[in-house]
Amino acid sequence: MKEHCYFVYLMASRTRVLYCGMTNNLVRRVAEHKSGEIEGFSKMYQCHRLVWFERFQYVGNAIERERQIKNWRREKKIERIQETNPSWADLSEGWYHSEQSAGPSTALRFGRDDNHERKSAGPSTALRFGRDDNHSFVKHSGEYRAGK
Repeated sequence: MKEHCYFVYLMASRTRVLYCGMTNNLVRRVAEHKSGEIEGFSKMYQCHRLVWFERFQYVGNAIERERQIKNWRREKKIERIQETNPSWADLSEGWYHSEQSAGPSTALRFGRDDNHERKSAGPSTALRFGRDDNHSFVKHSGEYRAGK
């Protein structure tokens, strides 16, 4: 049986305008934001940088979390981003540059799961590379995965 996963994410513009969304395919959705395929807020304000995300197993939890975040004040969203991404780096950087490095396997940093525990990418998300707080890589079962 296929494991489903859902993501709540924040995209930012260069001037730090924020967009909150939810998807079942983070790679595809970020690519849509970057290319401007979808009309609306994120295209109008050029929100092309993935700056934060959480991973959920259950769609209901993801929908509820998206609603919760959309009701937060801007300051709280910024605080959440800076907890895991203080430089506001594009977490999808390197996903789309070439056939070999396409996808989140080369630059994924952090996400959170349904229990709001900080998790690095693992095989269940099909995202093979991750970084830990020390920005080190650890090889696990033929794949690189964040570790301490």
